[in-house]
Amino acid sequence: MGLFLYIGLGTALAEGIDGGVTYTADAVNNLAGGVGHRLDTLGKLEVALDIDAEKAWHWLGTQFRFSYLLVHGSDPAEQVGDIQGVSNLAAPAAAKPFEAWMQNLLFGGKISTKVGMMDINGDFDHNDTAAVFLNASHGVGAEMSHTGIHGPSIYPYLSMGARLRYQPQPRYFAQVLLADGVPGSVANADERQYKIQGDDGVLVAIEAGFQEQRKPYSPPYSKFVVGAWGYSEPYTSLPSLDPATPGATTQMTNQGSYLLMEHTFQQEWPRGPKQGALFLRYGQTDGDLNPIDAYLGMGLVYRAPFNPDINEYFGLGIAVAHYSRHYHLLLRQQGIPAAEAETSIEFTYQRLYNRWLTLQPDLQYIVNPGVRRDVENSVVIALRGIFRL
Repeated sequence: MGLFLYIGLGTALAEGIDGGVTYTADAVNNLAGGVGHRLDTLGKLEVALDIDAEKAWHWLGTQFRFSYLLVHGSDPAEQVGDIQGVSNLAAPAAAKPFEAWMQNLLFGGKISTKVGMMDINGDFDHNDTAAVFLNASHGVGAEMSHTGIHGPSIYPYLSMGARLRYQPQPRYFAQVLLADGVPGSVANADERQYKIQGDDGVLVAIEAGFQEQRKPYSPPYSKFVVGAWGYSEPYTSLPSLDPATPGATTQMTNQGSYLLMEHTFQQEWPRGPKQGALFLRYGQTDGDLNPIDAYLGMGLVYRAPFNPDINEYFGLGIAVAHYSRHYHLLLRQQGIPAAEAETSIEFTYQRLYNRWLTLQPDLQYIVNPGVRRDVENSVVIALRGIFRL
């Protein structure tokens, strides 16, 4: 079984200045299938400082965030053999600064800028409904998170970036991002780089959409987003399958696009109305360059399905990472019995017992772990506990 323990300490240090210390620990057990069986333990300590400079120093519309991470433990993927990640906490051991950014709200919030070391998933490809799930692909989609040298600027590796957002009305928005194309350095992802390196190139992302409200589970919340991204520096393609030039590679532009939809609804049940939320996310990229050329995520989450007086969530999430035909054939040529896709089917239940304690049992069934037919389907169970002081 798995255990996720969350200890949070938060306090208002002064007017507009909030500090917090959060420790999360995760233990995951692969019950059946996969490539091994053991109890993996891992953890993350995060120290964060949030500053509302308008309240603290009368700097209109200015906000700051600084955080520091200590990450330790083993990766459950070593036993499951999956490529998507059954725990979104998994990362190499490190002690390092993490986020450090400044945000400005201008013209009554219609224009927003953010500059600094940032996790771009806080603004782009952000799925509120899917946040309850443990599988890492329910954050940034697998077709994007597995690109680049160290991935885009998301946990656990960040890079310098700048984001501009335009929201002329509460329902509509558009935003663009420029970020260093390689978090850290090519040799070391944890190396802190406070400027965009010329050889790294730039990751460009754009996104536009509409939303009825800002938070899910508050009907009539709906969100529809289309996004695209690309790296300015070319990347080396997968080896050629052409008999005339076997194994040859070329330099190609790495780019992709995605579609994200969320919708909250309300149903009448015998014990009163129930609120739920649906999400659908699809993304694709070039299969001649990237092993994962498409990703499909979908899910359903109910709020308080069993008792309207209890703060609880029950969810079913599905994450499908599809191997490109090019990469699939390369593996076949090497004698590896590759499948077409890896699928995670996840059931989760989260209950807030009081302001200090939340528990979340979780079950994942992984079909074709590692996109391989010779690896048995995996059964992974977990229990997340969230404890706040």
